[in-house]
Amino acid sequence: MVAFGEARDAEYAEVLSKCRDFHAELEKERAAGKFTFAELEENEEDLDKLEAWLRKVELRDRFGAPSAREARAAVLACREDLEAFAASVYEAADHGSAGSPPSDP
Repeated sequence: MVAFGEARDAEYAEVLSKCRDFHAELEKERAAGKFTFAELEENEEDLDKLEAWLRKVELRDRFGAPSAREARAAVLACREDLEAFAASVYEAADHGSAGSPPSDP
């Protein structure tokens, strides 16, 4: 049973790593001003894959691995970050600035 929990923790650790990568990608897009629907769709697909992966790990996690809660919270934070990015994409589209680098204040 310990080995089973350790295996799930390792999988959850991978999910957490991919969540960090996801946030980094959104930050890169923000810094470059890539507020386009193409970028939004690409990131939505990435998040869908991440959420599906988490569900698969959760289905295998029969004993409640210690890092399960952290992984769920991290994926939820990815969803929230993507929603904020989406709002920026729609705002940029409304103002005709999609794809323009951000201006300095």
